[in-house]
Amino acid sequence: MNFALFNPLNGAPDPTRALSLFPALTPSYQELGNTPLQPVPSPPGGGWPYFGEVQVCQSVRFGSVKDRAAFGMFCEAINQHDVNRGPLKLLVASGGNMGKALAKLGQLCGIPIHLIISDSSPPALN
Repeated sequence: MNFALFNPLNGAPDPTRALSLFPALTPSYQELGNTPLQPVPSPPGGGWPYFGEVQVCQSVRFGSVKDRAAFGMFCEAINQHDVNRGPLKLLVASGGNMGKALAKLGQLCGIPIHLIISDSSPPALN
């Protein structure tokens, strides 16, 4: 396998170019990392076996946990795209939350996202 094909990054992709080309991404970018926590009721007496006194919280999200990774990959695709070769189109091998997040970002920017789902994928649950 030719590992030179992979694009190693030392940090998160820079969103500057993507945000300047596609201002519609700004609200999505501002929501990343601002996931509120909500306390969850404790058992009677407030103690948890094996842990002692703790406060349990749940993450309150209205999107996928993959939104941050999808946003980074989307920005990197924009950063790496050469506009002289034609419009940007993305092919994504996912039928799950990553695919949904990328499709949402593509829709915001007018970038076609083509989702590919393997024949061996299980059917969706109702």
